[in-house]
Amino acid sequence: MNCKVCGNPLAEDEKFCNNCGTPVAVKRAGKAPADSEKKAAPKVALEKDDKDDFHRRADRFGSLVVKERKSSLLAGVDFKYLSYALIIGILIIFLIVVAIYERKRTTAQMDGFKVTLPSSMRSVDDHSFEVHNSLKCKAYSNSVMEFTYIKYDASTMLPALATEPEDNDIDGLNEYYAAKNELSKLDETFIDELDEIFAEKLKEYKVVSKSRGKLIFTYNDNVMVDNYVEMHVLVDDETVYQFSMLCSDEQRKKHSKTFDEVFKSIKMDSGVTIKR
Repeated sequence: MNCKVCGNPLAEDEKFCNNCGTPVAVKRAGKAPADSEKKAAPKVALEKDDKDDFHRRADRFGSLVVKERKSSLLAGVDFKYLSYALIIGILIIFLIVVAIYERKRTTAQMDGFKVTLPSSMRSVDDHSFEVHNSLKCKAYSNSVMEFTYIKYDASTMLPALATEPEDNDIDGLNEYYAAKNELSKLDETFIDELDEIFAEKLKEYKVVSKSRGKLIFTYNDNVMVDNYVEMHVLVDDETVYQFSMLCSDEQRKKHSKTFDEVFKSIKMDSGVTIKR
């Protein structure tokens, strides 16, 4: 073995070079490390250095907490079908609200009587059934039906009632009392008059039934809809009331109960009632 500095030969047990004094490296007893171990050592050290570097960086920004991300409840939902369901739900709620509103009723004081009508009805301008100059003609309608009342002075139909004659006017008195007698039957004779006028005035007019104080008929209006009408005439002293309910002919059965409720609800201020 020679000195690594000056090349001077060295004995095995020498610790320093006799020529230059350089310390001699002493070999450790034991088996020399295998090549695989020599190669693995740097890798382990590198991995350790990487981990230490990671922790050093983590400490600079604060400790890291890793949380497991839970899946959303809507993760598997198709939003296309969800939107359809939402629209259907809104439509159902709307129909329920409309149905409840349509069933709601309101009692109103009119000119000489009270009547209970669907709350959805609103005032409209309709003089279709007015046949004489009236004291008042009012109509109330919603999307499915219409209520109309017309108020006449009886003298419009029986002119002799307009003025009560003097006691010495025999002819005038005869006419006046004859008109008074006619007044007692006006709910019947006026129905006949309405029937004749509507037959000429209304398109495709057809009587369903007719009796004293009541006329039920169908006709076709200006928008080509077949309408069903139930009409009542009531004589209150010398005032004649013409009440009517209207709907499309195809829905007459559906709304017949409402028609009955409306006519039954009519209470005249005088106490006179409609004959059903």
